Amino acid sequence: STPTLGNEVNPSGDSSTYKMNANVGANVDVSFTYQVITGLTPSVAHSYSVFAKNGGYDELKVLVDDGASLSNNAQATFNLNDGSITSIQANGTFSGTTAKAEDFGNGWYRCTVSSVISSTGATRTRIYNSDSTITVGDGTKGAYLYGAQFEELSYATSLIPTYGTPRTRLQDSVNGAGTVS
Repeated sequence: STPTLGNEVNPSGDSSTYKMNANVGANVDVSFTYQVITGLTPSVAHSYSVFAKNGGYDELKVLVDDGASLSNNAQATFNLNDGSITSIQANGTFSGTTAKAEDFGNGWYRCTVSSVISSTGATRTRIYNSDSTITVGDGTKGAYLYGAQFEELSYATSLIPTYGTPRTRLQDSVNGAGTVS
């Protein structure tokens, strides 16, 4: 796939959005993004999320695997037209897989897959086109993507914009009045 600056206003209000287009003639069931992550705590829940918008493909698959075999993974497929979840799977050594799609307006959905990850080694995160009506890329259709985030929790927290530099957030604290600061 080929990333291009999409100039599409994302949920944060800026246009630092990329459109991932499947290359001409390429099989469309290929990953738009691929990242290897090491040093994870095994046997605890992790979540991988991304903001996505239809850019010609109706569906998007979010997948995390154990870095050794695609048969050990957690994945979910999201409909980018209405935010519905069309499939959720836990395969091999992954368990407790859940998925969530949150509507952020203007066609944007935050697509999250969460699962207990068994790996102590490298883990791979991937975002795939998963449109069953398109078989080969045309170089223009794809999906708008923004703010992919991987974290050691059973749910996705608010986006921590990093712009290429690792960041952490301050710890939330709840007071007796029930407000969060």
